[in-house]
Amino acid sequence: YWMAAAIIATTLLITALGETKAFFVLLPLALAVQNWTYIIQRPIRLFLYSVFMLASMYGLMQYYEVNNYQARYANIESMSPMERLSTSFDQIMNPESMDEANGELSRGATIVLWSQTVQSDIPRALIGYGLGASRTGSLSDGAAAEMYPQYKLNSTALAQMLWDTGLIGTTAFLLFLIGSIFRLLIAASRQSDPRMAVFLRTNAAVLTVLAMTLPYKNMLMEDLTIQTLFCITLILASLPARYLCGKMGNP
Repeated sequence: YWMAAAIIATTLLITALGETKAFFVLLPLALAVQNWTYIIQRPIRLFLYSVFMLASMYGLMQYYEVNNYQARYANIESMSPMERLSTSFDQIMNPESMDEANGELSRGATIVLWSQTVQSDIPRALIGYGLGASRTGSLSDGAAAEMYPQYKLNSTALAQMLWDTGLIGTTAFLLFLIGSIFRLLIAASRQSDPRMAVFLRTNAAVLTVLAMTLPYKNMLMEDLTIQTLFCITLILASLPARYLCGKMGNP
């Protein structure tokens, strides 16, 4: 247990220093996916886990209040912890937040802008503008990026997929990703070796976290480290069931 405690403590410290708001969703979700079978079989530990996560979140909110929010919001003293968190998330997801000066779009605005652009162009809505259409480069810009040179259209992975591959490509990718998660979880449930079962559930948790980052950041499309982790996890998920449940566990 000391190793798990050390990992969680380190994660909390890194999160606190980086003001990573997505932590409030990603870490509890990843831990729940990884330990779901263990948690539901032990309701007392499930309760303790929930209390610990809520206490950790509240502690981080207090840290953010002292070090970040007081300088950002004039009425911070009158806000409850949940109101402070809600205000921060509203600024991120506001569909009307479009700043032409620095090209920034909120996560919600990236989807709204795409929707408004393709609402009268069904083919573009379905198949997109082509790979790389939303990217800007030193030599040339993509077809979609040229329409809105004042904005960074690919600020999130979900927005980039919608611009580049449309609804068909985005849906296919999401179904493939969700299917890989469930395949790993099913393989873990059939494992007789508990260590291999944990390994498979951990990979499922990794894919779950990466899936949750699609509307939040563009790491999956631009960060080589994240892409490498993603590919390794997908390779494992794509192995034949005979191999996952045979050589790695049950004969």
